[in-house]
Amino acid sequence: MLHEQQLNATDVAGILHVGKNKVYEMAASGELGSYRIGRKLRFTMHDVEQYLTAQHTGGATAAQAESEDDHGPAYLSAITHDNASVVLAGTDAVCDALSSSLAEAGLPAARRHINGFAALVGMYLGQVDVAVVDLYDAKTNSYNIPYAQRVAPGTPVVLISLADRQRGFIVAEGNPKRLTTWGGLLKDGVRLAQRELGTGGRVLLDEKLMAIEARPSNIAGYNGPATNGLEAAKRVASGESDVTIGTAREAAMVEGLQFVPMQTEHLDIVVRKSPENRGLLRQVKRIAASESFRHALESMPGLSCGRLGAVRYES
Repeated sequence: MLHEQQLNATDVAGILHVGKNKVYEMAASGELGSYRIGRKLRFTMHDVEQYLTAQHTGGATAAQAESEDDHGPAYLSAITHDNASVVLAGTDAVCDALSSSLAEAGLPAARRHINGFAALVGMYLGQVDVAVVDLYDAKTNSYNIPYAQRVAPGTPVVLISLADRQRGFIVAEGNPKRLTTWGGLLKDGVRLAQRELGTGGRVLLDEKLMAIEARPSNIAGYNGPATNGLEAAKRVASGESDVTIGTAREAAMVEGLQFVPMQTEHLDIVVRKSPENRGLLRQVKRIAASESFRHALESMPGLSCGRLGAVRYES
């Protein structure tokens, strides 16, 4: 079974973007499922999925979050009960343009509004066919390919380039806390509006904090309620928080905010390769190479489509 893949603490730390000691702490507290082989602590992908589910369901325990069947975690349960021929996962507005283009090509897709990390888990479980992802890996200083390799191991995929854009700090107009570096988040009095685990913003934040060896718990609001980009931006605008991680587009959607660019991020389309998806892969490649799709993306603020349609990785 897929759920029985054996993982060690280093594997889990890499997937969740936490330190090994944190993995051991979560296992000891029961927050993260585990088992022992002799004196060695081991985990399964199912344990990791249940932990992520608990984060998405407001901190429920793994037992509470577990679905009643063996199809996967609760936040993917809707996928397992859908008979659609194509399942497209992602929360970015780019997904809407891709979904429309697939429908025009005679391949209507069932949309699943789950983040990039969860989408790759769904792909690993065979429940997602196409995903739009924007996940940063500090070790390789690259986007998406390491996650396709780690989160969906052994799953043949193709990564097709979409666009570049800026991600950074969303702050109040005038940037009153003078936030211009990742270390600045550790200043006294800086309150963070947290993003959900598995989103591009949250993964980028955690990777950058790990790179500067910062203790996340020292950031006010880091362990607070997590939400989507728009709601996090509203918290900053209301004065409830001082900063969140987002895009220029999210900042522009709420009055009184300013965007501080910190990183150029890359978006890719990931397509799961399988005999039944051969036609889908051909259509996605055709769409990505089309002028109409390019125009649709370039009409979205902040996107740069210079590499659109290039195959960046194939397994």
